Order: sequence, then C-alpha cells, then structure tokens
Amino acid sequence: MPSSFIQDYLSNPEFISLIGATIIGIVMYVCAIVHIPFIAALVSVGTAPGIALAFLIAGVSANLPGMISVWKLIGKRAVFIYAGITVVFGIIAGYAVNLLFAESFVPQFDLSRSARGVQMAGYFNIRFPETFKTVCATAIAAIGFYAWAMYFMRHFRKQ
Repeated sequence: MPSSFIQDYLSNPEFISLIGATIIGIVMYVCAIVHIPFIAALVSVGTAPGIALAFLIAGVSANLPGMISVWKLIGKRAVFIYAGITVVFGIIAGYAVNLLFAESFVPQFDLSRSARGVQMAGYFNIRFPETFKTVCATAIAAIGFYAWAMYFMRHFRKQ
C-alpha cells in the first residue's frame, strides 16, 4: 500500500476513517506478533494514533478467521456480541485518542533507524537443511491425509 494512500485517508482523524480502519482490521488477518510493528509502520507514515488503535483492537480481537472459529465452537450469538462489543469500544477508544492527541501528534518512530534491529533479528533465525524441511513437510502432509482418510471412513461407515 503506498504511503500516499495512508497519508490521504488514514491520517485524517475523522469518524469515517476510524470505521474504515476497523473494517480493514477485521477483514485483514495479521498475526498477533506482527501487529505492533505493523502499527508502528502505519504511524510512522502518518496514520492518526486513534485510527491505529482502532485497527489494532479490531485486528486482534475480531479478525475474520478467529470469528469463524468461534462461530463454529460457541455459536453465532456469542460471535455477534463479542465482535460488536470489541468493535464499538475500539472505535470509541480510537475516537477518544484522536480527540486527545491527533492535533499535536508528530510521528517519532523512524523506520530507517530500526533496520539494524531487523537485521540483527535475522541472525537469530535457525536455518535448517532442505532435506530436513522436506521430511517435515512430508510428515505433516501424511498426518493431514491420514486425518482426512479417517474422517471419510467414519462418515461412510455411518451411512
């Protein structure tokens, strides 16, 4: 996404931007570990702080894959109550933060300075040989196929 899009639409601390960021946060699945650097990158290019907060709350608490899982486990009523409460309070919190901080907000996060930290994190990655990766992928695929086979065998035995 170009930074000009973010500066044009998400730097505006109005209510419609809060709702848009919340909807994007619900639909877009971002791993919980990645949310903080993602939000920092959004804020560094000019996103209003309340909009970033609304996106964070909606993305972590009411993302679409999580809600589908909860729907199947607990039911649709629980999903609507939970998602509704978190989205409404996320928008309220974002609006309050924008009222307090949006006018005087100047992003302080510099992505160019954090490049060293990202580079250092690369040193801590474990690199496995390709044969080990292939063996692990084959084992996982075999376990998955076995689970599907058991499911279909049980399903056809009932009929």
